[in-house]
Amino acid sequence: MSYPRQLLLAIIYYVLLIPMDSIAYIQWINALINYKWLASSIIFPLISILSFGSVTFYFKIKHKLHANNIDISQKKLFYIGILDSISTIVSTMCLPYMSIIITITLSKLAIPITMALSYFFLDKRFYWNHYLSLFVILIGVLLIIVPYFKNSAEINNPYALFFYTFSLFPTVISDMYKEKILKKKKDVNFYWMNTYISVWQLFIGIATTPIMILNLNYGYDNSIDFIDYVDKGLKCQLSLSNNMGCNKSLFWLFIYQFISTTTNTLSFTIIKYGSAMILLILTNIKLPLTYIFGYILINYNIINSTSIKQTELSMYNFISIILLIIGAFLYNYKLEYTKKTDSREEYLLGDL
Repeated sequence: MSYPRQLLLAIIYYVLLIPMDSIAYIQWINALINYKWLASSIIFPLISILSFGSVTFYFKIKHKLHANNIDISQKKLFYIGILDSISTIVSTMCLPYMSIIITITLSKLAIPITMALSYFFLDKRFYWNHYLSLFVILIGVLLIIVPYFKNSAEINNPYALFFYTFSLFPTVISDMYKEKILKKKKDVNFYWMNTYISVWQLFIGIATTPIMILNLNYGYDNSIDFIDYVDKGLKCQLSLSNNMGCNKSLFWLFIYQFISTTTNTLSFTIIKYGSAMILLILTNIKLPLTYIFGYILINYNIINSTSIKQTELSMYNFISIILLIIGAFLYNYKLEYTKKTDSREEYLLGDL
């Protein structure tokens, strides 16, 4: 199977960057451990607007924005934004009751979910290598969490498992919809598209604030002063708080934002020239690579991560990464194809 040069380069850079993206995220979100909703629903989309928007503005003044951008209605970007936001909000509500390792592991359920929805709604068809790849990857994921469950398998609220799993569905549908847009609009500017998606994510984050206030009050023994919560959260993010955990939060925000902006752009390239499933398969290498790179950085005292330290770096990690790499190669041995019909894809996504 031959690949476009853009796809090959995007895959290589994406695989190299995703463990750094994960490590930077863990460092940033742990610095804002008591302000996860504020970080994920307000701060991150706001910073994303500034980063993607600045690049979009550069393209605009250089007259490099194509007419295909104008053809994409804001309604379509709103749907992507709301799907991504629902996923972020629901998963964020679950984070106090689950470890980061558990959430990363559960996210792998997106693979069979994506395959099933793609089969029925995008008319994707799969070969033997795709099903074998799915089996190999799920075994690899199970191996990586064996040491973690051996040392610490506590989940404070079992309902969090259900709701976090539910949050995968909006993400999967969003990626399917992105694939539809990127396949049809070949010249769409990724930065322009992400700028407006981030705008809608910020809008939805603000609109759902009352729900999050109720959730925050439920998560604490005593009711909280929301204004005080936001004030302390912003000071922590700007590293102006006396809390020692906040002293590097601004640094890790910039590091994570830079890497995330790059990986996000690469992910759009992979979806455009490949598929959402290829992107999903590649992200499965993130977990073992995160441990390996994380341990190296911890040993040199560059980072401090409790969630990585909790898991012993062992034979499981190395077997897991081998299986995940084999699974990725197996999936791409023969790519999925789209059945030519008059199309359930249009029924599900065409009028959005």
